[in-house]
Order: sequence, then structure tokens, then C-alpha cells
Amino acid sequence: MIRVGIDARPLLYPKTGIGRYTSHIVERLSLVTDLELFLYSKQPLGIDLRGVRSRSVKRNFLPHFLHAQLCFSKWADIDQLNVFWSPRHHLPMRLNCPSVVTIHDFVWRMHPETMAFGGAILEQILMPRAIRQADRIICVSHSTHNDLVQFEPAMAAKSRVIYEAPCVEPKEGEHTSYQNPYYLFVGTKEPRKNLSRMLMAWSKARTELSEYRLVIAGNTGWSYDIQKEIEKIGVFDSVDNISPSEDRLRQLYANCHAVVLTSLYEGFGLPLVEAMAFGKPVIASNTSSMIEITGDAGLLVDPLNIEELSDQFIRLARDTSLYQTLASRAGERSKMFDWGSAAIETAQVLRQASGLRA
Repeated sequence: MIRVGIDARPLLYPKTGIGRYTSHIVERLSLVTDLELFLYSKQPLGIDLRGVRSRSVKRNFLPHFLHAQLCFSKWADIDQLNVFWSPRHHLPMRLNCPSVVTIHDFVWRMHPETMAFGGAILEQILMPRAIRQADRIICVSHSTHNDLVQFEPAMAAKSRVIYEAPCVEPKEGEHTSYQNPYYLFVGTKEPRKNLSRMLMAWSKARTELSEYRLVIAGNTGWSYDIQKEIEKIGVFDSVDNISPSEDRLRQLYANCHAVVLTSLYEGFGLPLVEAMAFGKPVIASNTSSMIEITGDAGLLVDPLNIEELSDQFIRLARDTSLYQTLASRAGERSKMFDWGSAAIETAQVLRQASGLRA
């Protein structure tokens, strides 16, 4: 039996991308018979999975990152771990067992101006050390792997790409109250998502798409008031800004015309594979992982080119043949992204790492 410690703090934030990633992988790893899981967190997780143990503290006023650095390596010794896995960029210092870290993106190096100051500083301090410390590295896309090799060339040999998969998937009989066809954006409303340019492009496209709406669905991020931006650009009569439940989000995917993700940078881009799971074409940026994940199931645009994005809004609405081709490709391409496969591959990496210092 391989004893695996896991930095389970992302499970405290189940609606974030890394929280969902961690939840899906942990749930499936718990079914792997040769792995015994130990979930480490600052607060109780309230998770009940077969054969999974949790460690936390009832009262601790330390920041999360400091608590992890001080406690996780101590717990790893007590539990006699064979390997420690962090699904979120950072590793505790002074681990006496092999370690694996998942790298989702390099936002702090590629677009630090789009991050909150404190988060960017933490990444700058903790992420490079974790990358060098880890015995194995999981990258969620080839784009992220290429970024890793660019910044840390010596780490290429210990890195493996394991794709994520949809967190929201279809159910039969989904329907929505929207009477108009609509484009859908899903994600945190923050500077990196490039929403201002998307809204400006939508404003231009609306002159020819009067029957369409744009739905912006997700949680509010930092340093960005999208409602003010909607009113400033003058598209308040054709844009819905909402924070939907998961059931509502499933309905939105099921009934949208297409999904739009024109971020400045993405390490993976979960909304893209979720759109494909519903057989929906995408309009995505021609940068970072979005090229790789979209493949032939969508249209790629320069995220800085407002005119180009506006044209593609119109094109995908009016060219029925193109739309049907992309929708068919989306459904086929969605088969590439599966949480079961991701968990199997993650278990393989954990086994490999656990034997490195035996």
C-alpha cells in the first residue's frame, strides 16, 4: 500500500478551477486499491471517502500558506508517507518523502499584472522552489509544460502532461428560460479574462446580431467591476451578468449557441472542454493552451483584436454549415478529456515518485 499525502486546501474552495480539479482527482484516487490517501488542510473538510483520512486543526490563526509550511511536513512524518502530492503549485519545505506537484499555469510570469499583488508574490516565492523540489511534475497541458521548460529547462525530464476534463457535464432534458440565442462566457470575472475587449467586440457585433444575447457567468474576481464596464460600453440591454449555481450553469451550457473564452492566457481552459462535452463550438484566443485544447472544434482569434472577435461572433451566428461542422467536431473532441483517465495517469506518477527514494 502506497501512503499518499495530499495538500487538500483547494477542497475548501470547491467552485474554483483548482478546487474542482482536486475534487475530481481525489474522488477517483480513493478508488485505487494500492493507494491510501491522507488529506491535509487547515480546516476540517467534511469529506467522506472510503479509506481516506484527513488531518486539520480546529483553531489556527496562521495564514493558509504558513500553516501548510509548518504543519504538512510534520504530519507527513507522523503518517509515514511514501509520497506527497500538491495539486496547487506549492510544496511544504522539509519533506522527508518524495513529492509530486501539479502546475496549472504560469500567470505570475506571463501576465503578473492580471493577478492580485499578494497572490503574485506568493507564486514568485513558492512556485519555483516547489518545481525544483518536486520529484515529479504534472502539467495540465503541453502549453504549461512548454512554459515550464522555458523557465526551468532542467525540469523537462520529470514533467508529464495530464489533461483535465469537464467539471460540468450534460444531463438529459436540460432547458433554459432564455428565448433568444446567446453566446456564453464562463469563468472568474477578473482582468486576465479580457472581458473589456470581449464586451467591446460584442458591442460591434450587436449591430448585426440584434436577436442574440451575451451571458457572462461566473464568480467575481479581484480588481474588476464588470457591471460598470457593461454600462460604460453601453451593452447592458444585451448582456446578462450572473453567478449561477452548477445546475443553472449546466442549463446555460446546454442551450447556448457557443462558448467564448478570449483570455489573455490560460494554463488549460476548463470552459472549453465543458463546451465540447455539450457539443458546442467555441471562440477562443490563439494563445497559450487555448490553441491546443480547442483544436479543430472552434474559431481562434487574437485576444487583443476587437474587430476580429466581432467578426467571428457574426460568422458563427450566420454560417450554418460552419457551425454544424464545429459542433460535430466538438462532440468528438470531448472524448479526449476524461477524469477517469486523468486519475489513472496521476496514480502512475505517484507510484513512480514513491519509488524514487526507496
